[in-house]
Amino acid sequence: MSTLLTDIVRTQTATSVFNTVTRTVDTLAEEMAREVLRDPEFRAEMQQLVRMAFRQTLKELNEPASPTTP
Repeated sequence: MSTLLTDIVRTQTATSVFNTVTRTVDTLAEEMAREVLRDPEFRAEMQQLVRMAFRQTLKELNEPASPTTP
């Protein structure tokens, strides 16, 4: 039988562990990205992808807005 206190402790513990793991994964992913971006060929490919996405976004932003319904 659980109590309100044990439920709170379990929930907060799970939340803390989740947040810690999330921060760790973010840190590792950022480190890996910096490492990979040092490769000139990969960096050029990424820049090309970003340029294409940027152009597409600008195109979409300049298209007529679709009517919205209330």
